Amino acid sequence: GGLMVKPPLCPGNRHHYTAMQQFRSHPVRDINDLTWLFGGADLDGTISLASRSAKEAYRKCSLTITARPSQASIKGKPAAIGNGVPVSGTRPSSGTPPRSLHYDATVEMASGASLASAATLLDRGDRFEVTLDPAPSPGMETPPLTATYLGPSHSADPAVIGEAIISKRTNVLLEYLRRINPHIADIAVADDTVYLDTSLEKMLPLNVFGAGVGRAVQIIACCLVRDSRILLIDQIEHGLHHLTIPPLLEALLTLTRERNVQVFATTHRLEILGRLRDVLAKDAFASDRFEVKCFALQRDRDGLVRSYTYDHAQFDHCIRHGLEMR
Repeated sequence: GGLMVKPPLCPGNRHHYTAMQQFRSHPVRDINDLTWLFGGADLDGTISLASRSAKEAYRKCSLTITARPSQASIKGKPAAIGNGVPVSGTRPSSGTPPRSLHYDATVEMASGASLASAATLLDRGDRFEVTLDPAPSPGMETPPLTATYLGPSHSADPAVIGEAIISKRTNVLLEYLRRINPHIADIAVADDTVYLDTSLEKMLPLNVFGAGVGRAVQIIACCLVRDSRILLIDQIEHGLHHLTIPPLLEALLTLTRERNVQVFATTHRLEILGRLRDVLAKDAFASDRFEVKCFALQRDRDGLVRSYTYDHAQFDHCIRHGLEMR
């Protein structure tokens, strides 16, 4: 598992920006109308990351991420908001699904040798799939690496919950959900709606419990039934009461350890790292202290975004002494 702190400024749901443009009477007809969100107004610019190391094994690592032109698209038809003008016939750009990103990675060894690899990330709609480029030789194939992304607005997917129920993982799901809300007695899916039993006369729709509980249900269910090897959680605390965050972190650490899943979770709040520190202080999670890392992204004086890594001992020290890490 792992926890990563996101930079202070990071574009969120693209539909929020579409609505903002509508409110400003600047209708968004296609993806090109959102170029102002991107560095240099370049939708297809290459992202380059590099790091140097004082270790003897290697001296430099680099990663470039590129997208073919027109890979980005806007889904749906944004409605008029405020003084905005409704746009008729808004269509996605000419990119043909599945959309993809291409990755090229290199490592310069201290001996002077270099290692290089490439991969492509495909957007399959409900998941991301990573394949190696070029494909491995016959007989050397490996299963594709899959990733699931859960954004701040993601709520419980009835299909995923239903899969957990059909797979007879209901008791495990409920075990973790009761740590978040002890009144939950059962869970069911009917007519594409998830229901929770809290010992009332009827089950209640999950959405009446708030966005936080819905996200917690989705996160735990994904850990139980999805074959994803990577779980990406944006703003993990979104919608959750502060008392429910520790049990969710405990569930994540336990399930991802059992299922061999790598978690990347982002947060703006230092309090979340404090909660993580409290969980790792428990004897049951002692082994996880060596696996969890915190990454803070900061822009230096030269305008470059640098990543600073904190292991358990380091971020434990920072939190105890109130040192800023974000």
